[in-house]
Amino acid sequence: MDVAEHLGMHWNTVKEIHVLALTKKFKKRKLRHLRYIGVDEIAVKKGHNYLTVVADLETGHVVWVAEGRTASSLEEFLKKLKRVKAQIKAIAMDMWPAYISAAMKYYPSDVIVFDRFHIISECNKMIDELRRKEAQTAELTEKKVFKGVRYLLLKG
Repeated sequence: MDVAEHLGMHWNTVKEIHVLALTKKFKKRKLRHLRYIGVDEIAVKKGHNYLTVVADLETGHVVWVAEGRTASSLEEFLKKLKRVKAQIKAIAMDMWPAYISAAMKYYPSDVIVFDRFHIISECNKMIDELRRKEAQTAELTEKKVFKGVRYLLLKG
C-alpha cells in the first residue's frame, strides 16, 4: 500500500507488477543442482488440509509445494528430479509412510534420512511401552521402582 501511494499508483497495479516479477524470476527453477532435500508437510488450516513442501537443504530455498501429503504429491517432484538427472545424496523426512514409499519408488533406501525429532519420539514411545509392560508384570515390592521412573527415562 505504501509503495502504491508513494508512486501514485493503484495498489492492484503494484501487486500485478510484483506477481509478474516473481513469476518471471521463479518460472524456471533449476533442479539439477539439488543434492540434499528435505520433505515435510504443513497444515494450511484447521482440519486435514496439508501442503507437501520440499526444500533445498543447502540453500534453504523452497523448491516444490504440492497439495496434500500423499505419495503422489511428492512423486511428481521426484519424477522431475529423475528427468533432469539430479544427483540426490539424501532426502530428509519424517516417518510418514506415503513419503517413504514415494522416495523408494525413485531412489534407493539409503538416500532416505529420518529426522532426529521423529526418531527420538519413536524411541521414547518404545521405552515407555516397555516400562509399562514391566511395571504390570512386576511384583508388589518391585512396583515401587517403576513409580516415578517415567520422567527419568523420557526427559532430554
